[in-house]
Amino acid sequence: MKRFHHWISVSISFINAPEIRTRDAIEKERGLKSRDYLRSRILGNIIRIRVKDKLDKYGRNIAWLYDGDENLNDTMVTKNHAVYKKY
Repeated sequence: MKRFHHWISVSISFINAPEIRTRDAIEKERGLKSRDYLRSRILGNIIRIRVKDKLDKYGRNIAWLYDGDENLNDTMVTKNHAVYKKY
């Protein structure tokens, strides 16, 4: 398995997390908690990224994130840091 160490911008497939850039203080707090949870799961760990063959409307790769066999997209939802959304 090849290992890469670089930053890429992705849109996590089929989930919607609370916004950080908002005037709504409650949503912003939830967004920060969501971001921090995901960071705690990926930074310093080996994460497998499955990328869809097209970009989202902002030019980001659409991706599924895996820690071993665990789908982190689904974990974000089960831990109440995001909701499922079909785009």
